[in-house]
Amino acid sequence: LKNQELLQFLIHGKSSYKISYSVWDRLYKRELIQDFCFPKGKCYEDVLWSAQVFHKAVKGVYIDKSLYYYRRREDSIVGKDSKSKLSKRVITDEIPQIEAQIEFLKSVGEDDLADEVMFFLYQLLLNYYTRSCYNDNGIQNQLYELLDHYKNWAKQDIFKGKGMFHDAVLFSSLYFRRILIGILHIKQSRI
Repeated sequence: LKNQELLQFLIHGKSSYKISYSVWDRLYKRELIQDFCFPKGKCYEDVLWSAQVFHKAVKGVYIDKSLYYYRRREDSIVGKDSKSKLSKRVITDEIPQIEAQIEFLKSVGEDDLADEVMFFLYQLLLNYYTRSCYNDNGIQNQLYELLDHYKNWAKQDIFKGKGMFHDAVLFSSLYFRRILIGILHIKQSRI
């Protein structure tokens, strides 16, 4: 794959699979990655990192074969936060990294990919907020504020996509989930 195709592959994947943002499942030339560092003590740092590296790469090759085994340790930074529960790292690490990826994509002229990542972010926030109604973990209000912050994007930019029917279905899904979230938020604050 060539440069722009790599970024699209990272964001879209293929119909039968989607590659992850994780950096452990790839091999890199040293010259390609030597200028990129990870912030210490943060999770999800590979979201922005992968986009930057894929943008810088001249070409890449995908091999559909497992050649490496990834092991999670309970005491690792990832092991401490289970995907089954909402963690404050969603607010402190994951969302800021996705926002940084969106800004990076815009800065390199990939506005359409940035919009797709923004759609993913909004959908992720909706999912997290819905889950927080059942298991708050102290982040429900922050998630609601983020949803409120991005609601104008959801209303205005969702229609840039892939045809009127597709956009109408996506917008309806987001719109009705947003109404449901508003109702849940009001009920929660009355209790």
